[in-house]
Amino acid sequence: MSLEFNDEMNAPVVSPVYAPTDAAEAGLRPKLLADYTGQEKAKGNLSVYIEAARKRNEPLDHVLLHGPPGLGKTTLSGIIANEMGVNIRITSGPAIEKTGDLAALLTNLAPGDILFVDEIHRFNKAQQDAFLPYVEQGSIVLIGATTENPSFEVNNALLSRCKVFTLKSLTAKDLVILLRRALEKDRLFSSLGVTSQPDIANVSVSAYGCCNCAVTLVN
Repeated sequence: MSLEFNDEMNAPVVSPVYAPTDAAEAGLRPKLLADYTGQEKAKGNLSVYIEAARKRNEPLDHVLLHGPPGLGKTTLSGIIANEMGVNIRITSGPAIEKTGDLAALLTNLAPGDILFVDEIHRFNKAQQDAFLPYVEQGSIVLIGATTENPSFEVNNALLSRCKVFTLKSLTAKDLVILLRRALEKDRLFSSLGVTSQPDIANVSVSAYGCCNCAVTLVN
């Protein structure tokens, strides 16, 4: 399996390791669903979904992750790939300017690869339609992420072929758990000065349910 997380999302990429731009962020990126903080309902449904695909010995059906920014949708896509034992390629709506660019990416995917598309709502109708033959044939597994209402921003034909998982803003308690885990597992993150319970509590409240905001506040 191979993964790369490129925060700029400038191009479809694939590599053998997690590669967040900010090294401190590495401590906040779990690789297993059990270690993913919060989102208990979505996580429980995804666990059933993944286990069913494993038992059938088939690829996962297509997924659409919907929720506010900064909740770890990219991280969750990597977890899904890891749990399924498959490769993942990552791109985003703003990174693909022409339908031809998207077609070139799709034709270079290996069977069973996961294609994670951040901000899938940024694709126009023609670009979204380009996914359909690959989705219908099952030659790729599509995981899309959107901060917009998918009922309005994703083509009906594509939406009908995806299982939608809605993510909610994290609670302060979730963020405390996430920060404590990062402090325990990542030396660089723990060196940034957030060590006491009051520090952690202040960051978790000020982050307003966003794990990316929590990292920014620590930095």
